[in-house]
Amino acid sequence: MKQLLVVDDMDVMRSVVSSIARDCDFDVTQASNGEQALQALAMRRFDAILSDWNMPNMNGEEFVRELRARGATTPVIMVTAEADRAKIETLMAIGVQGYILKPFKPEALRKALQALHQRLKRSRF
Repeated sequence: MKQLLVVDDMDVMRSVVSSIARDCDFDVTQASNGEQALQALAMRRFDAILSDWNMPNMNGEEFVRELRARGATTPVIMVTAEADRAKIETLMAIGVQGYILKPFKPEALRKALQALHQRLKRSRF
């Protein structure tokens, strides 16, 4: 089973995303911000990360920058309400493999997670 780290400061959002991810055959671990996510990554390996952008303490961009600075290549999908093209380009430039815009329909997230799971099964992203 593929390991997914879900990072979001909102309990409800983590719960919804985690439930859908489990339905897509992911084993899910949750973190409420970038700092907790880095702690989780220090303790175990994940196949992919689904992270919110706007979070307290360490936001998604800061988290990904630190993750990459530590040499981690784990694929990251960012969940964000930021539709600004420049911000999306920033995400890709810092090493994010994709993004999902909020608000999203559960079926859209399910399709994105199923596609991610298939890519992970075929190769190392």
